[in-house]
Amino acid sequence: LFAARMAALPVISPDCRDYLIPWAQTMSTMRFGEVMTGRVGDYTVLYQYFVFLLSRLPESIDLVAMYKLLSISFEPLLAYSAASLVCLARGEEQDRLCFPVVFLAVLALPTVFLNGAYWSQCDVVFTSLALFGVLMILKSRPNTGCAFLALSLCLKLQAVFILPVCA
Repeated sequence: LFAARMAALPVISPDCRDYLIPWAQTMSTMRFGEVMTGRVGDYTVLYQYFVFLLSRLPESIDLVAMYKLLSISFEPLLAYSAASLVCLARGEEQDRLCFPVVFLAVLALPTVFLNGAYWSQCDVVFTSLALFGVLMILKSRPNTGCAFLALSLCLKLQAVFILPVCA
């Protein structure tokens, strides 16, 4: 699964070519305050912080790979959260067969792979934070859960659809 993701790093999706790369290039010539008041791109402010940091990397570092690695780095949290939730729902311990099977299944899902490693999208970031937030609430850690749900919501407004689950 890791090798497949690394093989997809050089692929530049139209969205990446037309939006993500130009946004980072535009930010590279701006100060932080200018970026935040000028709203480069159409992502939320929190994701723009990430793009701003990427725009400060040396030109020798592949910007496309960095966008993708940002998303890929959240995939283990997504898989952990999903596997933990399934085990919790089944009343099983994480060391049972359930956890590793679900963990690997989530990482093998085409939508998970394609979204970050191929298309350079950030959906796995907000989804992993939202699922982890739900997990924390179900494990009687509501403050931590709400914090992760808030971060998820700050990254993508679609996280609002998870909130009724927590209620």
